[in-house]
Amino acid sequence: KNSFVTTSLFILNNKEQVSYELLFEELKKNAIKYNNNIIVTPKILHCDFEKGISNAAIKIFSNITIKYFI
Repeated sequence: KNSFVTTSLFILNNKEQVSYELLFEELKKNAIKYNNNIIVTPKILHCDFEKGISNAAIKIFSNITIKYFI
């Protein structure tokens, strides 16, 4: 399987959707910049029930599936 698991922790000033959008855009840019122009397209995001993070993920990574923690 061509897959990997990345665990990340980010400290943001707030939990607004726009903050997560900026974060995900930076992650995309850095992934391209530091991985020989390979575009990283996450398939699944595991997160809590915050609407800001899930809405931002869907906006930035259009084919992503959101799985919420129970």
